[in-house]
This record gives sequence, C-alpha cells and structure tokens, in this order.
Amino acid sequence: METAQSTTENLYYSNINNTRELKPAGYPADSYTNPNDYAAKTNGSGQKIGPAMILKVMAGDKFNVRVNSWYKTYGASPGTPVSPLNDLLSILTNSIGGITSTHGGVTTAELQNSGVLTPGVTNFLNGQSYNSARPKAFINWIFLDEQFKYYAGSVEQVGNNEEFKTHTFNDVPINKSGWLYVYVSNETPNIDVFFDNLQVTHIRGSLLETNEFYPFGLLMKNLSYRSMKNGYAENKRMFNDGTELGSKEFSDGSGLEMYETAFRGYDPQIGRFWQVDMLSESNWEWTPYNFALNNPIRFNDPLGLKEGDPNDPKVLPNVTIYSLPKGFWAKQRMYYDVMDYLSSRKASIDQIVQPNLREMMYRFDGITKHREVVNEMTHQSDPIICGIFLAPIAFVEGGFILAESQLSALLADAPHILKYLSNKKYNQAIRTVLNYLAKRMPVRNLKDFERLGKILNEMQKTRDLGNDLKTLNEVKKLVEKIFNLKI
Repeated sequence: METAQSTTENLYYSNINNTRELKPAGYPADSYTNPNDYAAKTNGSGQKIGPAMILKVMAGDKFNVRVNSWYKTYGASPGTPVSPLNDLLSILTNSIGGITSTHGGVTTAELQNSGVLTPGVTNFLNGQSYNSARPKAFINWIFLDEQFKYYAGSVEQVGNNEEFKTHTFNDVPINKSGWLYVYVSNETPNIDVFFDNLQVTHIRGSLLETNEFYPFGLLMKNLSYRSMKNGYAENKRMFNDGTELGSKEFSDGSGLEMYETAFRGYDPQIGRFWQVDMLSESNWEWTPYNFALNNPIRFNDPLGLKEGDPNDPKVLPNVTIYSLPKGFWAKQRMYYDVMDYLSSRKASIDQIVQPNLREMMYRFDGITKHREVVNEMTHQSDPIICGIFLAPIAFVEGGFILAESQLSALLADAPHILKYLSNKKYNQAIRTVLNYLAKRMPVRNLKDFERLGKILNEMQKTRDLGNDLKTLNEVKKLVEKIFNLKI
C-alpha cells in the first residue's frame, strides 16, 4: 500500500488508490515492509471491497495468499452488515470483461447484460458463515469457470478486536479452468477494518490449453481455453492424431484453417478432404473425398491415405508376428498389411526386428516394385500384355525371376502375340522381359542373343517387320535356342 510502489501495485491489483489510508493510532508496528505507513481501509458504509486481484487460471494451477488485518471497535458492537453484491458484481464484470474483450472474447457490456454472474455471487455471499461478535470482514476468493459460473469459494474472517492477524493460505488447488478473484472486504458499517500487504502468488501447472471439437474436427472456440502464460509456442497439432492445423499463415493473420496431412488437405468445416484419396479404389463405395468413412468417432486419417482405427492392434507401437503364412498369396496379403503399418508409423522395412519377416518383406517389396514398373511400362491397357507380365512369380535363391512359363506364353502363339513387337510400347516391354531373363538364366549362345537383340531393335525402328512372318519365326527360333525352351 505504500505510495512508492503504487505504480507497480496498480498493474496487478485493483482498489489500491481508493482504499489507501494512513495507519490509524494504535495500529501495531509491522516490519514486513519498510516503510509501512499505509493500509487499506474498508467499511460497510463506504468502500466495502478492498484491494483485489483477478487471475485467469487453468485446472491444475495453485495459488498462495497472504494478508494482514486489524481493527478497533472503540467499544461499539458490529452493526447490521450491508451487502456488497452490487459492488462485487460491478468489479467482477469490469475486471473480467476488460481482459476477455481484448482477446476477442465477451465484452463488459455483454457480460453485464447476460446476468450470468449474479446467481453465483449471490450464493457465495449468502453462504458466508461468520462470528457476529466481530465485523463481517474477510479475506475472500471466488472461483468461476470458463462460462463465468461460480463453482467454489472460501473466506476467512478477521480476528478479535485489536488483534493483528496474518491470514496465510498456501498451495490452494484450482480444479477447473476459468477465473480466480481474490479480495478483502468489510460489510460492517460502523467499524473500519484495515488490511495490508495483500500478496497473491499464482503457481502455474502444466496445463496450457484445453480443446473441444465437433465430431469432424472443427474447434469449439467457446469451449476451448488457453492459459495466459507467455512464452510458449502455439499448439497447432490437435485433431486427427496430432495432424498440424494450417492457421494464421497469411500476413493479415488469417489462414486456410485446414489440417495438413502427409498426402492431402483436410477441411474440418465441411468434414471432407480437398483432394482425392490415392487409395480410394480400395473403398470404391465411398466418395474419394470422405474423411474417416463419415465415422470420426471411431476412425481417423492422419496420413490422408485411407482411414485408420486407433483401437486396431495393427497400429500399436509394437507388433509381433509369431508365424508366417505358407502360401504365396497369403504372404502377399501380409506384405500389404505390414506395409500399411509401417507407413502409418513412417517406418521402413529395415526397422523390422524379426529376421524371417524382414526377409519376406524384402522379397515381396522387390516383386511389387517390379510389377509397378511393368504396369507403368505397358500402361495396363492390353489384356494380353498384362497377362504376360502379371503371371506367377518363381522364387530362386537370392531373389526371384519370371517363370519360364511366362516366356512360353509370350511366344507360344506366334505370330499372333509376336505381332505386338511392331508396337513401340509392347516391343519395349517384350525386350525388357528377354533382357531380364538373359541376365538370370544361362545363355547358351551369346551370338544368338546379340542377333535377337538386333532383330528387336530393327523391329522397333521398322514397323513393317512386325508383320513379317519370316522375322517373327526367326525370333521364335532364337528364343528357343537361347533359353533352351520348346515353344
């Protein structure tokens, strides 16, 4: 209450200047501060509310309070208390509204017109128990939630006549995010009560914000709260398994307000992705723009590549495969399941611990990549060529090769199938298969293979050779001789 500290104290406390008085005669010496010439005077017929502080608090926070109180009755008995309801409502409305309005929240006028504070504050004042032989004067604190509704509070009455009492409370827990109002008061009209050295210490907990969402991820701003603690980065990883929200990226402070998954942008305002799902063919019955199969309560989609169930064992941090399937197609199905898991964890085959599973994954990864190259090369447009290149795979030690039956199928119907050699894209595909086999199967005569290569090159340059029966038959015989096949 000292004038030298007035500028600093008024930044944090209210009603400092309105209640500052020189200490009356008989006030005990107090060495807590030096100098210590002033105290806050409160009276039920005048300034009922003394120094006070309003704080924005979060669940898990704590606070400490310390204040001194003293009064002298001069032989008078405490008179009938005068309710501070209107004074308290006015101070709370102006204090809270002054803070929220500067952060885009409710204004002082809106808070006043709503009347939301009146029932709770009335209940708080009516619930105060006290010793009527002493002035009805307290150190008080009130808890309000984020909707400004009173949910808890406490008081401690001043001591006896001329008792210099120190009120101390440490580590008082705060159970809900909202507001804390700490103040001193005196409702007795005929006795002055003096308070001094009010100190409120806010001990912040670990909670910085709480977020509430509509089912498809749109933030409920009126139910999502932020701590007023400075110096921490804004959290943009909230909905959809911590997907980053693109917000405030423009120079004017606005943004797309879109969740940026690894492959697509998700708009929580419409509950749809902006781009087509690259895996949409696996869910052909759903729109390729859907999010979580329209069931965001159960599913999410942090990659933007097909929905995922957070409760599905496949997405647990560790998965153990106790046995591998024996059949080729069963192993292939497992390959795709494991790859989905690795993709969801942004992991690779190298990180698989089990040797047998890792080896199987390497083999099928090579097969899959080969098929993708062939599919792209043949454009997946001709059933004959697709049938040739998607034929079964034969495993050999150290890798895999195309089965001999594939090459037989390729040339068995010459010249019908070999006529595709006149087509540039098919010529390239067939030549690729022949070269692939030549590297992995014993070539009986290198000169014959070189001759075959020259013919294929000529057929690519001269389209008429693709219709020349003599040339096609020569290719057939060379292939039979080189690869020891009977076609």
